[in-house]
Amino acid sequence: TLHLLHDMGLEGENFVFDTALAAYDLNPSLGGYDLDRVAGGYLDRVPGPEAADRAGTVLQLKAVLEPMLRRDGMEKLYTEIELPLCRVLYDMEQAGIALDETALGDFGTMLARRIEACEKAICKYAGEEFNINSTKKLGEVLFEKLELPPVKKTKTGYSTNAEVLEKLKKLHPIVPNIMDYRMLTKLKSTYADGLM
Repeated sequence: TLHLLHDMGLEGENFVFDTALAAYDLNPSLGGYDLDRVAGGYLDRVPGPEAADRAGTVLQLKAVLEPMLRRDGMEKLYTEIELPLCRVLYDMEQAGIALDETALGDFGTMLARRIEACEKAICKYAGEEFNINSTKKLGEVLFEKLELPPVKKTKTGYSTNAEVLEKLKKLHPIVPNIMDYRMLTKLKSTYADGLM
């Protein structure tokens, strides 16, 4: 919305509420926070395309989401961190950011070394080399070969999501290495490689 206002020659100063941020704080696993989805989830209706209806929907959502933020103890996080950060991110998107390519390259190299160390440890604990990114193969290693207790099954096999690994991390040293591997590969692809 701030970008749209900017394109119309208006600066969105003194904004006091953001439905997407509020909905994210209340449910970070929703998957999307556009107005239609948030309104559908919290008001059981989707606004029409008219600007007045969409603005009215935002106002209705504010009345619903603000008390929920207070109820869940999220009000301070929302008002003191999330909402001010929204403006900072908008300014960064407008102006761009400078990158130190050398430092970012060094960061990527360090991450690559740590990822390789995790891969070696995981394969050592598993007793074989395998594709760690294959959920199916990882499930077989953890729950069949190493006989860890399966926490959750899916239609295609064993779940190896973060929630499952968190429950298993004290049962075998392979699990913390898998958690580190996932975190490091995400950092590398998103930042070290992605920003370059």
